[in-house]
Amino acid sequence: MVRRLACDFLRPAHIDDVLEVESRFEGIGGARLIIDQQIKRAGEPIFRAKVTVAFVNGEGRPLRLPNGLTQALEAVAAATS
Repeated sequence: MVRRLACDFLRPAHIDDVLEVESRFEGIGGARLIIDQQIKRAGEPIFRAKVTVAFVNGEGRPLRLPNGLTQALEAVAAATS
């Protein structure tokens, strides 16, 4: 579930704009994942967001990420940094 979302709308986008979305993992640990996202137009950021995602079970209690998933996300984060 999304635990926290902070976003900045830097410039408007228009219906015919070609947009590029970039996401990178900023923090991985326990039951949460922090994702830094940008939307760019022609290489210029027009939107930025920092999203904190919390993993929970069916009762809404925090659920630690499985080791395999944590390792896979860390590998992606290392490859893209």
